[in-house]
Amino acid sequence: TLVEDHFGRRVNRKDLGAVKESGGPAAATMGDWFFGKTRRPQSATIEAAGRAIGFKRKWVKMNGTGK
Repeated sequence: TLVEDHFGRRVNRKDLGAVKESGGPAAATMGDWFFGKTRRPQSATIEAAGRAIGFKRKWVKMNGTGK
């Protein structure tokens, strides 16, 4: 995952606290992503976690779809 790539290893709860301190979602929320039962995190929460570690989303056109 992006967070694991950022830290260069499997994440632990301390890493999740660091993301939270940088403006990301609550460590407990991300803990449920990695260690809990969350299957489909909300888009806005994923966005917040990515931005907290220095990434942004980019929409790109997929080949063969649309006009």
